[in-house]
Amino acid sequence: MSVYKKLQTVAVELQKTEIKKSGNNKFAGFKYFELGDFLPTVNELFLANGLAGYCSFTSELATLTIVDTEKGDKVEVTSPMVEIEMKGANAIQALGAVETYSRRYLYLAALGIVENDVVDSKPLDNESPKKRKQPSLVSEKQLGFLKKLANEEDIKSILSHYEVAGLEELTVDVASAIIKRLQERNE
Repeated sequence: MSVYKKLQTVAVELQKTEIKKSGNNKFAGFKYFELGDFLPTVNELFLANGLAGYCSFTSELATLTIVDTEKGDKVEVTSPMVEIEMKGANAIQALGAVETYSRRYLYLAALGIVENDVVDSKPLDNESPKKRKQPSLVSEKQLGFLKKLANEEDIKSILSHYEVAGLEELTVDVASAIIKRLQERNE
């Protein structure tokens, strides 16, 4: 079996373990995987499937090398190194943080472990997630108008276009725009 097939086997077996996220970003309001959440399981799966993984770092590149322990074939996953500034931390602590984060992201990439999209989940305009206003969903009155004005084909088109399972998942603003277009069409 090739190193790639072994790696894919480990990725699928890892998915079945239903690993839990223990990291919690309280400011942005999301959970994330820490190394300790998945690495012990990954190490066991690597051992059982004839793989070994190790990380190395240069000033420019972080590398996760996954080796087939039977054939010697390997796969490398890389990421650029970055510097961070941590209040109250000395240089070695900052380096440790960079290497820990790099290891985590390298394993996430190598094994297809799904994480939250940190960029999309950050608060807008430096607001906390609790202060962000969520869009209001369609009202009962709007649902009534939509069902009255739209035929079955219209509804299928709306659901597909807005990628929602039902009309009740539309926002007030979207529903208003659709109602307006349907009224104009039916005049």
